[in-house]
Amino acid sequence: MQYLKTLLEAQKKINSSDLHLYVGHRPYLRGSDGGLYPVEKYDKLTEKDTEQIAKTILSSAQFSKFEKEKDFELSTPLEEVARFRINFYYEKDGIAIVFRMIRGDIATIENLELPEIVSELALKKSGLVLVAGPNGSGKSTTMAAMIDEINEKRNANIITIEDPIEFVHSSKKSVISQREMGTNVANLENAAKHLFRQDVDVVVIGEIRTFEGFSLTLDIAETGHLVISTIHAEDTSSTLTRIINIFPPEQQNMIRTKLSLSLRGIIAQKLIPKKDFSGRVVATEILLETRALKNRILKGGEADLLHVLETSKEGGMHTFDDSLLKLYFDGKISEEYAAASSRNDKEFLERVKIIQEKNFKQTEETK
Repeated sequence: MQYLKTLLEAQKKINSSDLHLYVGHRPYLRGSDGGLYPVEKYDKLTEKDTEQIAKTILSSAQFSKFEKEKDFELSTPLEEVARFRINFYYEKDGIAIVFRMIRGDIATIENLELPEIVSELALKKSGLVLVAGPNGSGKSTTMAAMIDEINEKRNANIITIEDPIEFVHSSKKSVISQREMGTNVANLENAAKHLFRQDVDVVVIGEIRTFEGFSLTLDIAETGHLVISTIHAEDTSSTLTRIINIFPPEQQNMIRTKLSLSLRGIIAQKLIPKKDFSGRVVATEILLETRALKNRILKGGEADLLHVLETSKEGGMHTFDDSLLKLYFDGKISEEYAAASSRNDKEFLERVKIIQEKNFKQTEETK
């Protein structure tokens, strides 16, 4: 464990989000630019090394379950370093392990430099709010900040259903009960069955992954409660497409109706390396409930949501490109990374040029 503790301390020191251990490779740490880099001073790990590390962290019962299912995940404090979400899986050479470091403190919406509309969405009294993004885009961190916003400002009963629990919340103005699937509750279906007898106001579902999960989430959101969850999707349009397409064709019209009534907003996000490589900053795409959005969902026009985003800027709605432009002109990210993260790099650079020329003209006119 001293070997592991040293690695985890290094991860914490450089604020690396992830530590990867693979058989036949040196340990890898996720860099501030989002890349994976080997820790050169360590030898390559053997099959015995990763197995021993797994057995040291997992109980005998957990390791037996892992051997059977070939995948296992838990969240736990380690070696007095920090709290980690740890994923174990088998690959062709043996056991691989990924350690995701979880901040001890819960960042606020303001600290994360998220748009003000995220706070407004967190404080909705009912409906469905989704945080979308690819793996490693900071969805859990954003959702934790939203829970904290409710905790600070509402007298509410918040119940979370997570797999596993990542950020640990203390009750402030709200009361919070955190439930971990497989530990405190068997599954999402069992948890959902009893929610309404628990006088709940806000339901937080760690991540929606399955057909059953989507169905239960929409059912809860329809009952006058606020539901916040995360989903793996690239942007707001693909979020809606994924939800609808996971249902069989004969159920899709019903799901469209449910979504049009319950969806309050989607916060899609991605992390972009800062200009000085001191870390990463979040870029967002925000979709809010509007009449245009409801009509698109009901009529099957979710693939054309970009038009809604580009023509309906009221209330804080914006595209990824809008967010990237702001980050670039605020001096937080480079033109290279901004363009690479945009929908179309050539079109994005043309927008940059137009804005620069406009700013130059305005500067000249004021002289």
